[in-house]
Amino acid sequence: MRGARASRRRFALVVAALLLLHLVPPRGGPEPFVFGVLPWTLAWSLAWMAAASAAVVWMTGRRLWPDTAPEHDDGAPPEPRP
Repeated sequence: MRGARASRRRFALVVAALLLLHLVPPRGGPEPFVFGVLPWTLAWSLAWMAAASAAVVWMTGRRLWPDTAPEHDDGAPPEPRP
């Protein structure tokens, strides 16, 4: 239980950092382009989207929330209601 709680806290910190980085405008470097091709604002947006995608993969792959499936679930589809 303690490991899951720590993982949820780390995930919450990552999401908070992503929110703050989303609000911060990128500053241009000494060069107008990154790698000679990408403008700074586009490179910043691509890096932020890659980090957000990694957070979503982490969230769905590590099961950071409790299982809410019914206890009697045997893999069969539910019975239709009359």
